[in-house]
Amino acid sequence: MNLIADTSTQLDATHLVSTTEHPHSDQHAHAEPPAFYSVIPFALLLLCIAFLPLIHKTEEWWEHNKNRFLVAVSLGLVTLLYYTFIYGHGVIDHGTHEMSAPGIPAAIVVLKNALLVEYIPFIALLFSLYVISGGIAFNGNLVGRPSLNTGIIAIGAAISSFIGTTGAAMLLIRPLLKANAKRDYVAHTVIFFIFVVCNTGGCLLPIGDPPLFLGFLRGVPFTWTLTLWPMWLAMNLCLLAIYFVYDTIRYKKENREKVEAPPETIEPFALRGGLNFLWLLL
Repeated sequence: MNLIADTSTQLDATHLVSTTEHPHSDQHAHAEPPAFYSVIPFALLLLCIAFLPLIHKTEEWWEHNKNRFLVAVSLGLVTLLYYTFIYGHGVIDHGTHEMSAPGIPAAIVVLKNALLVEYIPFIALLFSLYVISGGIAFNGNLVGRPSLNTGIIAIGAAISSFIGTTGAAMLLIRPLLKANAKRDYVAHTVIFFIFVVCNTGGCLLPIGDPPLFLGFLRGVPFTWTLTLWPMWLAMNLCLLAIYFVYDTIRYKKENREKVEAPPETIEPFALRGGLNFLWLLL
């Protein structure tokens, strides 16, 4: 599902920037931005993702990957048809920085920019972080107290920019869920984990968040996002503080005897797959 949605997302995002003027070539001076309504297919895709799972008549239909694929491809074809028959201008090739001819060549360049220049490197990064981090596991008896949960989420915020939000999530979600296995109120912990580790924590480097990585592919300096550290710090501290207060309130409603009961078997703290940290550094 994510793969198909991201394909269409990158396609339309590329459309919006594909005719940006290139500073080193005079032939790009007459590049024209696409019409505002060319974003409609992307908007429709977002609406499908948001609402089709919630509608009773379409929820089961939307569960099948084939149907999601058909929706994404159909909307992508609509955009390609726009560039072929309506746009009427050339498109800059992000690889060669040359302007294409209007019509079919423009549509081909749009597709090339979306898939070869942006989407494949983007997926390669996510896939590598997912596989490497998924091979690392922490063992041990942990109790999901508010302090421990907040600490795990804070660690995720600190490392997300360096091993990616995908990598940090794969690394920490299992010990977090295991520590809270005896608790009745867990949903808010997962939600804040997504907020911090999977989103706001990864804004310091292009490795952290996919949109920042796409910006790096388009020429944004790799270390420029480090200048966002004040916003990164403020946002994550606020989220962690809110989570700690709320989790403390929920923890008081838990059955303490059940949550803090000694485990039947003592499992010493251990790390498995430590070699994968080397691959993360590479």
